[in-house]
Amino acid sequence: MIDPDLFVASLWEALPVVIATILVTAALELTCIPTVKQVWKQKGGKQLYLSAIWVNFFNLFVLGLPFYASSVQLFASDRESFLWWRSLGVLLMHSAQYYTVHKSFHQSKFLYQFHSFHHKFKLHTPPVSANAVSFVEYMLAYIL
Repeated sequence: MIDPDLFVASLWEALPVVIATILVTAALELTCIPTVKQVWKQKGGKQLYLSAIWVNFFNLFVLGLPFYASSVQLFASDRESFLWWRSLGVLLMHSAQYYTVHKSFHQSKFLYQFHSFHHKFKLHTPPVSANAVSFVEYMLAYIL
């Protein structure tokens, strides 16, 4: 059962991570201004770039925050026993899982339809394009 108070506390706990992710992406974008300008010059590039920004915000705030808050209750409610090595284990497992899922998005025609937005950035790939993925891909590759 989800404790509403812990859920809200976990949302506040995750918020700095989401904001930091956005700030790092923005800083990286600033180092790639020429690339961003090239994307904007492409046919449909302005809309593509703005869509990528929207998808990043949606994935981080709408999907990521509640998932993090729920995960804290399921996997780390006993905060005293949540040691650094458990965090490292989770990170390694997630990395292996992400690699496998991402590879399957390239190998399956059915899954590629959910991955193709990410590859609309063909000639010029600014940092914001890295996490510009569909709802389905975000849920399978980033969250599960």
